[in-house]
Amino acid sequence: LEESVPRWRSLLGEPVALEELPARGVRTARFALGSSWVVLVAPTGPHGVPAEHLARHGEGLLLMSLGVESLDVAVSELASQGVAPSGPRRAGLQGWQLQDLDESSFNGVQVQLCQDE
Repeated sequence: LEESVPRWRSLLGEPVALEELPARGVRTARFALGSSWVVLVAPTGPHGVPAEHLARHGEGLLLMSLGVESLDVAVSELASQGVAPSGPRRAGLQGWQLQDLDESSFNGVQVQLCQDE
């Protein structure tokens, strides 16, 4: 984050928040981009999904998070199209509820649905 935040700040302005998520083993810097977010993620140790992704793939896109009105409705609609959830729902930044989707449906890209609680 120490190297990346200044570069993104020059493009997007000041980060809205700098946060730590101990349960996920990460620190984040969150920037507003219209009605979307750009969230930089830095692992705090060698374990956990973000750290393992970084070790395998290097720096770059970790995931795409898409806002939905209802996780229940969105997961049901995607299931009818053959897209399965991956793992249990979990809490994210600011109490958002998150549901990861099966990466094989999106050519290996991590995609998650996000419901603002």
